[in-house]
Amino acid sequence: MSPDPAPSRARLSRLVWTLVAVVLAVGLLLLLGREPEPAAPDAAKAPAPAAPEALAVPPAPEPAREERPDPAARLRITGRVVDAAGEPVPGIEIDARQIGGHAAGFELARSDANGRFELAGLEAGRYRVTSRATSFHPPRTLIAEAGASGLELVLDASFPVRVHGRVTDGRDEPLAGARVEPVGHPKARTTSDARGRYEVRLDARAASTYLALVFEADDHRSHHARIRLADYTHGGLERNVRLAAAEGFTVTGRARTPRGDPLDGVTVYLASAGLRERAYGVTDADGRFRLAGVAESDDWRITVGPTERFAATSLGPFPLAEGADPIEVTLTPLETGSLSGRMVGPEGDPLPGVRLLAVSNANRSFAIPVVADASGRFELDDVPAGPLQFETRAIPSHQVSGASVEVGTRTELELVLDVGDHELAGSVVNAAGRPIPGADLRLSWDGGSGPMASRSFRRTASDADGRFRFPRLGGGSHRLEVRVQGRKTKRETYEVGLLAGEIEIRLED
Repeated sequence: MSPDPAPSRARLSRLVWTLVAVVLAVGLLLLLGREPEPAAPDAAKAPAPAAPEALAVPPAPEPAREERPDPAARLRITGRVVDAAGEPVPGIEIDARQIGGHAAGFELARSDANGRFELAGLEAGRYRVTSRATSFHPPRTLIAEAGASGLELVLDASFPVRVHGRVTDGRDEPLAGARVEPVGHPKARTTSDARGRYEVRLDARAASTYLALVFEADDHRSHHARIRLADYTHGGLERNVRLAAAEGFTVTGRARTPRGDPLDGVTVYLASAGLRERAYGVTDADGRFRLAGVAESDDWRITVGPTERFAATSLGPFPLAEGADPIEVTLTPLETGSLSGRMVGPEGDPLPGVRLLAVSNANRSFAIPVVADASGRFELDDVPAGPLQFETRAIPSHQVSGASVEVGTRTELELVLDVGDHELAGSVVNAAGRPIPGADLRLSWDGGSGPMASRSFRRTASDADGRFRFPRLGGGSHRLEVRVQGRKTKRETYEVGLLAGEIEIRLED
C-alpha cells in the first residue's frame, strides 16, 4: 500500500511560508532600524535645525613666528671718551656692532663736549664698541653688554705698530744681516735673521700718515719704503723687500749738530739728475751713513734731514768718484716763532674742543696737535718759521692755509672751520622714486677769513633705504656730488642752515 502524499505536501507548504515570514520579519527589522531621512521642510513653517555639537579636534598649529624684541624694551650703552690724561675728548664717533646676534648694521653716536656718548636702541646681547680713528687717536675697542653704563674709552696719542717681512737679494735668496731703519724711530732699528726675516715694533703717533723704512745691506742698493698707517691692521703689516746688488762704489759721511753732536736716525738722500739715480740711507747712533751703488758723476746733491728740531740741509751739486772723502753735513737748528688765535665756525661761533694738526711747510716733520679750549682759543710755541697750514688727516677733512710764522714773534690767527650744529640729510632715489642704496656722496665747502683759506671735505654712502646724513656742518654754501655706477654724476649746491627739512636727490636712469 503506497503512502498518502498529502501530509508531505502540507509540511512542505508550512516550511515555505515559515521561510517567507522570516525573510519579511528580517526586512521589517532592518527597515525599522534605519533612521528616516527628513522631508524637505516648509521654509515658512519649519524651525531652523539645531547646530550640531562641535567636535573636540585640536586646531592646526600656526607657523612659528620669529621673536622680535619689543622696541620699547630696547637697551642702551652709555659712557665717556677721554684721553690718556683723563680729559674728555669731544666729537669722537663711536659705533656698536652686535657679536653673534641677528641684528644687522650698527648703532652710531658721537661724544659731546664732556666726552659723553649714548648708544640707544640696542637689542640684548654683547656688543663691540669702537671709537673711530681720527688724526690724533687710533681706534679703541671694548666689549660690553647692552644696558651697560659708565663705559670708558681711553684714547692714546700713539699706538703700537708691527711691520714684518722678508729681505732677499736679486736672486730671491734670503739676505741675512740687512739693516732695517724706521725713520724717526732709531730705537726700533733691527736686522734680518738667517732666513731674511725681520720684525719692527714701535709706537707711532696717531697724527702720522706714513711710516718710512729704509733697508740697507753691504754691497746692495738700499730701498726706501713708505707704509700708510691707515692700512694698518691688528695683525700688523707685511712688507717684503728685494735688494739688488750694488754696482759702483760706496759713499760714506756723517751728520752732526753745530756743536758737533751726532744726529741719529736722520734720513740721507743722494741724487743725480744727469744719471737719474738716487740712493737712500739713515744715520746710525754715531751720525754716520753709508750709501752703496753710487756711480761716478759731477752733479750729485745730498740732503740730510729734516728732524723736529733741525732744518733739512742740502749740499751740491758736487762730483763723486770712487775713493771720495766722507761727506760732512751740519744741520742748522730751526728758527721758530709762536702762534695764538681761535677756531670759529662760518657764523663766528667758537668751536671748543676742535683738534687740528699744525704742519710746517718748511719742515713736514713738524706736525703737532692744536686743541681749542672752552672759548675756542689755542696757543702754540716753538713753531718753525715760515708758511704753516692746519689740517686733519681723516674724514671729515679740514684744511686751513695761508698762515705764516715770523721768527721770534707771536702771530694771531682766526681759523674758520666748517663745523656747526647744522646738517644736510635726505635720500637718493631713481626716476621712479625708488631708493638707491650705496650711492657715493661727497660734500665740500670753501671759506676763510682774510688771507686764510679754509676748505672741508666729507664723504658718506646712502643706506639700504637710500638715506644719508652729514652732521655737524657749518652754515653756508656746500657742494654735493652724488656718484652711482652706471648713472650720470649729479652735482648740486645747497645753502646749509637755510634748508627746510630733508632733500631728495633724484638720479635719472
